[in-house]
Amino acid sequence: MKYSILGYFIGEGFSNVFKNKKSTGASLMIMCATMIIFGIFLILGENINHFVNEVESEQGISVFVKNEATQEQIDELGEKIRAIDRSKYSRICFKR
Repeated sequence: MKYSILGYFIGEGFSNVFKNKKSTGASLMIMCATMIIFGIFLILGENINHFVNEVESEQGISVFVKNEATQEQIDELGEKIRAIDRSKYSRICFKR
């Protein structure tokens, strides 16, 4: 493609933009409205994902062990809790 043909098409495009101001303005407003709506939904989706991840990381397991439980039973219970994929830490508390 020659540069003169490319220049001609670009020139015609700009001249038609100024000849059809109403259509051009309407098209630009629709495109802006579409991008704003898309941005709002994108932000909402990201906020929901962040909130779900925060709630998921705060989940914990509370285990109450009877005082008469043996150390072997307590260790076994601790291993089962640590085997859970999403448990980050474990702590065993006894009722006093």
